[in-house]
Amino acid sequence: MRLLLDTHTLIWWLTEDSTLPVSARKLIASRNSAVLVSAISAWEIATGGWRWLPIWLGISGGYLARESIACWLAQAQIESLVIVSNDALLDGYGVNRVW
Repeated sequence: MRLLLDTHTLIWWLTEDSTLPVSARKLIASRNSAVLVSAISAWEIATGGWRWLPIWLGISGGYLARESIACWLAQAQIESLVIVSNDALLDGYGVNRVW
């Protein structure tokens, strides 16, 4: 399975934070998983956060305000990835999310 980690998932995975559920840890650690991280996560970490801007999602339709979510959705759709996140804002855009 090809996984795309959101920023919280990445940080919690790397710091072994107990906030990341065991089910997500097992999926990320699985030999059958290819784990990817978006460049937007590096931007979020470097800038210390995210901004709300109106972004049109032409590939899935509708407006989305948070830049990072728009980037994860686009990357997941284009590359057929499963997003590992607890963020329900990712639902309803035609991508698979686990957590």
